[in-house]
Amino acid sequence: MYAIILAALFAAPPQAGPQGIAPTGAEVELGRELFSDPLLSQDGTVSCSSCHRPDRGWSDGRPVAIGIRGQAGTRNSPTIINSSYSPLMFWDGRTVGADTQALLPLSNPIEMGNQSEADVLTKLRLTPRYVEAFAKVYGSIDPGSLSPITGPRLARAIAAFETTIVSFDAPIDRRLAGDVNALTPDAEIGFQIFARANCMSCHTPPLFTDNLFHNNGMEHAGKFQVSDQGRSDVLRQRRLPFTNADVRAFKTPTLREIDRTGPYNHAGNFPDLKRVVTHYATGGAKFDGTVDRFIDPRVFAVRGLEFTETQQAYLQHFLETSFRGSPTP
Repeated sequence: MYAIILAALFAAPPQAGPQGIAPTGAEVELGRELFSDPLLSQDGTVSCSSCHRPDRGWSDGRPVAIGIRGQAGTRNSPTIINSSYSPLMFWDGRTVGADTQALLPLSNPIEMGNQSEADVLTKLRLTPRYVEAFAKVYGSIDPGSLSPITGPRLARAIAAFETTIVSFDAPIDRRLAGDVNALTPDAEIGFQIFARANCMSCHTPPLFTDNLFHNNGMEHAGKFQVSDQGRSDVLRQRRLPFTNADVRAFKTPTLREIDRTGPYNHAGNFPDLKRVVTHYATGGAKFDGTVDRFIDPRVFAVRGLEFTETQQAYLQHFLETSFRGSPTP
């Protein structure tokens, strides 16, 4: 069954591209150039690739994102691997789709500057190579505009490039497809522990995320004071109903390339996978034994399994060795 699901995914988006339209090679290359160009930031010092580096699993290796003028954000830069499969973007799911997400960092005062979309478009329209490239990909003039460069086209180009950032065909895929020798012997033990702890109820294959939002207790256990309310803040600001399950809930991160995407969790305050495993093995408890009263019960339930340090080490080894997949650009 798993092999059938994985095969179906390979035949579906992200190959379909943003807005359901397959990107062309030229569009992907335009998006690649834009993704790496600091021209898109207010002061010309920060690009999308500053926070999403291929050598760091398309995250940045820092606890929290660093934007223009060295400003520190409040959340960790999530990997963009397989992000085109995700319906909701960012840790709190505040926007829908990669083509919508692509423009938001441009006007964030901490990330790429307190600038409007028009400011960014003006800079691109005054750059001959981009005028030529957008015209080549999308046509000379967009209806209603005097330039081939528009906001929707900018967003689509970046999102088109992001559809190419994928990772599959890892040892865990072969194991779930029936190859009992796909994992190392130690990783196989870790996999059995992973399954026993019901980790796949949230880290659901084949993406190893359910693309939903959970309170895993990290906001309580990993910081001195609770401050980031996560998904519930987004719903509250939009005057939408929410439940206790949304309080301090954050999007389940993918486990793809997990050995390269630390530090971990939405605040980047767990430096390595050993600390992550310890957190879950204790049921999301703080060092004083307390837990967030709104914690997902599936996380708290792991506490009752009483995993030993040796078992935790096996689980850590499984995570470190089983999720690195096919090369990404």
